[in-house]
Amino acid sequence: MVRTAFHCGLIKLIIPGPNFEELKLIDDKLLQSLKDFRKYVIKSQDTYMILRFNSSIPFWDENNVLIRGYHHIQIRTTQQVEIDQPIEGQSHCVSPILLEDWRSLSYQRIITGLKFFNGESKVKVNHSSKFILMTSKTSSTISAEGIKSVCRFEETFYNKVNSPTNYNGHLCPALRSSLRKYHKCEFCKLTEKTEEDKGKD
Repeated sequence: MVRTAFHCGLIKLIIPGPNFEELKLIDDKLLQSLKDFRKYVIKSQDTYMILRFNSSIPFWDENNVLIRGYHHIQIRTTQQVEIDQPIEGQSHCVSPILLEDWRSLSYQRIITGLKFFNGESKVKVNHSSKFILMTSKTSSTISAEGIKSVCRFEETFYNKVNSPTNYNGHLCPALRSSLRKYHKCEFCKLTEKTEEDKGKD
């Protein structure tokens, strides 16, 4: 259940249990990074680890196979946790247009969060891969390697989003709004060429 919700971009917060049972099926290297954080950073048994997720809504291909999305996970610690009572959910279908809107907003949220990172940020990159970036606050300035990791993660979806072959470019307006000149994918170039050709007619 957690693995499915994670890959669908639906998780916002997790308070891991002692053995990280909730996360064992997500990513082995991510799990090891969390174990290291708990081992070397959390010194008190009264301190809780909180994971905040900023995830993109993924694509599905023509066979309804999920295509991996992107996740920025922030590690936080706290001495006190208040857990709300669960709310019974309802299952309903989402229109393709609404799903595209949600997907666009999810990418904008990730980009907005990453914009706060710079060479002076008090941040540590705890784990980085093509699809996952995990960070935590620290007393030290982000390392040069940490900056490179953030840049590599950003570049994976700036101009080449992990998408199906029938992708219609609906993310482009949101990405251009957030990234300005830094977003110019193949779909954008094709659209520009089409507009130029129309202008010549």
